[in-house]
Amino acid sequence: METVLASIILITIFFFGVMTISDTYFSVQDTILVATQAREARNEARTRTALAVVGIETKSAGTIIEITLRNGGTTKLADFDQWDLVVQYYTAAGVYVTDWFPYVASPAPDDNQWTVTGIYSSAAGAIAEVYEPGILNPGEEMVIQVKVSPAVGADTTNLATIAVSNGVSLSAIFVP
Repeated sequence: METVLASIILITIFFFGVMTISDTYFSVQDTILVATQAREARNEARTRTALAVVGIETKSAGTIIEITLRNGGTTKLADFDQWDLVVQYYTAAGVYVTDWFPYVASPAPDDNQWTVTGIYSSAAGAIAEVYEPGILNPGEEMVIQVKVSPAVGADTTNLATIAVSNGVSLSAIFVP
C-alpha cells in the first residue's frame, strides 16, 4: 500500500513538473512570436519609407539651415519629437562642429534647435497640405528649419543627417 501511495505522489509531482515546463515553454514561444511580429512590422515600415532631400540652404548669415524633404514612400511620418537631426559643419573660424539638435514645436526655434516650418503638397509653390495636417504623407514635402550657433562658415562643405522615428535615415551635403 505504501508503494502505491508513493507512486501516486511521484506521478503527481512528475505531471506537475511537466505541466510547469510546458507552460513556461509556451509562454516563451508566445513572447518570441510577439517580438518577431513587432520586428517584422518595423522592418516593413522602414522598407516603405523613402525620404529624399529636395533642397538645403543656409539663411541669416549661416545661423539658419532650411532643409526640404519629400516623402516618396508609402509610410506616413509624424512624431517629429522622436526624430534625430545631426549637423556636422565648419564655422567661419574653421572650427569643426558636430551637434545633435532637439525638436521644438514652436514656429521659430531657439539656438541649437529645429522645427518643422511647414508641410506642403509642393514646397516650391508654397501649396499647403490639405490631407491630415501635421503628418508628412506620401508625396508631400516638409520644410525643416535648424538654428545653429555658432553660424555655418561660408564656402564650407557640411553634412546634415536626419533619422526618423522608424529608424530610416538620410544625409545631405550642403555648401552655404
